Amino acid sequence: MKIRHSILTTVVLQIFLISLALTAAAEHPWPMFRHDLQHSGRTHFTGPAAPTVQWDLEANDGIVSSAAIADDGTVYVGAGWSFFGVADSNLYAINPDGSLKWSYTAGGGLFSSPAIGPDGTIYIGCLDNNLYAVEDALTHGNLKWKTDLGFIVYSSPAVGADGTIYLGSLNFNLHAVNPDGSYKWGYLAESCIFSSPAIGPQGEIYVGSKDHNLYCLEDALDHGEQRWSYAAGEFIDGHFVDSSPALGPDGTVYVGADPYGGVIDEMTPVPDNFFALSSTGELKWSLTFGDGVESSPALGSDGTIYVGSFDHNLYAIRDQGDAGTVAWQFPTGGWIDGSPVVDGCGTIYVGSRDSTLYAINPDGSLRWSFPAGGAIEASPSIGADGVLYFGTMAGVFYALGSPGPDVGVANLDIPEQVEVNATHAPAGSVGNFRSGAQSFEVTCSIATGGDEIYQDTIAITNLAGGTTQPVAFAPWTVGPVSGVEYDITLAADLAGDNNAFNDAITIQVRAVADISGVHDEGIGRPDSRIRLHGNFPNPFNPVTTIGFFLPRPEAVSLRIYDLAGRLVRTLCQEDHLESGEHERSWNGLDESGRTVAAGVFFYRLEADSFSKTRRMTLVK
Repeated sequence: MKIRHSILTTVVLQIFLISLALTAAAEHPWPMFRHDLQHSGRTHFTGPAAPTVQWDLEANDGIVSSAAIADDGTVYVGAGWSFFGVADSNLYAINPDGSLKWSYTAGGGLFSSPAIGPDGTIYIGCLDNNLYAVEDALTHGNLKWKTDLGFIVYSSPAVGADGTIYLGSLNFNLHAVNPDGSYKWGYLAESCIFSSPAIGPQGEIYVGSKDHNLYCLEDALDHGEQRWSYAAGEFIDGHFVDSSPALGPDGTVYVGADPYGGVIDEMTPVPDNFFALSSTGELKWSLTFGDGVESSPALGSDGTIYVGSFDHNLYAIRDQGDAGTVAWQFPTGGWIDGSPVVDGCGTIYVGSRDSTLYAINPDGSLRWSFPAGGAIEASPSIGADGVLYFGTMAGVFYALGSPGPDVGVANLDIPEQVEVNATHAPAGSVGNFRSGAQSFEVTCSIATGGDEIYQDTIAITNLAGGTTQPVAFAPWTVGPVSGVEYDITLAADLAGDNNAFNDAITIQVRAVADISGVHDEGIGRPDSRIRLHGNFPNPFNPVTTIGFFLPRPEAVSLRIYDLAGRLVRTLCQEDHLESGEHERSWNGLDESGRTVAAGVFFYRLEADSFSKTRRMTLVK
């Protein structure tokens, strides 16, 4: 960070300290609840390509605490979730291989999720009313101090720039505790605080309360100063703001609310249970789902907001500025009161009370699911090696995935329409989505009519873990014929890479006679020609979707072939298919219902005077 003046004002110093704190936190793969101080729920590392159980640990009580992961791979998680009595109130420290490093027994259940401080201290709230600070002494957990907060603690701590620990409790307070355990101040709301605070770039603190309000506070050293509050409803109508807020890069605050009545009133549904607020507390927009939102939102790198609901659905939401629109919703078989997380390639992971952990593609399709044998309220956490951690209310803590390298293609940059005889230099970016530097090759290939006409390979050397790098290839000259379609593929190749989902991107471009007048020519208008889209996901397991567009009713067939040209499956055979967009899904089965082996397959769309073939890869 550059400081332009030698005199450090209080504001500049605070920003500098926050920058240092964020840098320190970034050294840990998953340092706190929701990953970071802004509660993005997003990491630049990728999660598991398949739900392989690396190991599991059985506690003697339910686990709703979400894990924190240190830079040495140690995983910290609490057990015991009900204040009516717990059989296990341990903070567990687990080595990356699943062996128990140590456990520390607190005085009550640990519903709260741990946070790792700048010096490695682990902070966690407890149902015995205390905030604990525990040192990892390698062979045991050493209690540094505990501070009585006056009543039960469900909230998860956030550690500010100067080391102050912020969290709520059921005595209506948001507490600020100094790094030495001394009490700094408490801000009294009008009801309990389950919500976990998020911290903005200027040190502002955002937290919800069961009094229906979302609060924005400033740490004024000896007290918490309210900047603003937003009422999600009217008190007693029960707009409980138990959701923990997430902060967008433009300062927008996203938070959910439970739309049912309080315990001293009849439960009455009321509208609006997801909110987007400006950084100054004005309502930008709100949405109504089929039930309440206790889940905390996650923010994708493209700005998409993901949040679960008691109506059993995970929602993907686009912020349009003055409105929020639902891009898709993914149904599960139970409440989603835990919170989703997003990995470095956009995959969303979320647990449900139907005892299943789901991995969902950015378009809302299912990548895989894992039956966990117990309801899931905990939010998953992702390590630098790609292993995903989560607990269940049955007391089992899972590590899913196979550690290993993962490099891939982040994007491919070339226009969808290119002028005949013009020269283009294909470009894009590649990423190293796990820890440890990697060297690998990236190849750009161009094909038309099934024949490869261009290929260029470049070497990537020592790309650091969790980073991306732009790539540019040798120029390619478009052919002289208008209307020809070209498949351009960017692919990364690294031995031992166990995640094929992000290894390649293929886009289709079309040659036109005059790029400036393409929309004046019938052949260039998007709605005037048959189009076969790339399947998604690709590579895939076990299901992929193939889309195509018909500008007019047609007799159409869509068939899948293996590398030897043998017919594997007919997905569509219609004498008269109406115009418009169509989709067909393939589940990896042949015509006889047998599962085919992993490998490369071709799918061909045929219609009157049209035939187009594209390639896809089934992985196991």
